Amino acid sequence: MHNSVFKVFLTCYLFICSGSTLYAQYQNSMGFVISYDAVKAFPLRKSSTADIPNYYRSGFSLKIPLKIDMTEYIKLRTALQYSKAGSNVYNKSYSVNYVRVPLDIRFDIIQDWNCTLYCFAGPYAGYNISSKATMINGRNIPISKLDFGGNAGGGVELPLNDSINISFELSYLLGIKDIYTEQDYRILTNTNWSVGTGIHYIF
Repeated sequence: MHNSVFKVFLTCYLFICSGSTLYAQYQNSMGFVISYDAVKAFPLRKSSTADIPNYYRSGFSLKIPLKIDMTEYIKLRTALQYSKAGSNVYNKSYSVNYVRVPLDIRFDIIQDWNCTLYCFAGPYAGYNISSKATMINGRNIPISKLDFGGNAGGGVELPLNDSINISFELSYLLGIKDIYTEQDYRILTNTNWSVGTGIHYIF
């Protein structure tokens, strides 16, 4: 069932890509975005085990975004995204590599001064393609294959010419799926702050 959630998001991405020409009256776009991520395992809920410290570590994301203009100010966004997540637990770093598909609604706040200021929010689903096992109290804690939650943020988009824009964006992601498969262990989810820049081709 969990894998079905990711498949639904991936299908939505492919469907939106194939149907993007239906909204040709507005400026749809596709591009490439790279982001620096401060990633961490967030304690969504604690079990009866002792509190275990975990800290932010560096990660990054690469994504191919697609934006469809539903109206002049409201946009539908999705992307095919690779993300390197993880955390520092007991000062020992571990990492997880995800393929993620977000589905966002973007609202343009300002379309003036030769730039666009916007905010966005929406759910995402991710699939763990590889990970390092986490050692807790001498035990290997396997990482869940599925990740899902929500993300929100804002940014600014600037035109380079009539067909190419560049963007600068700040976002926050919070998972709601326990990243550990051990049910008797502390409930931890993925979280990260992300700062990214991208280039977008308008069609």
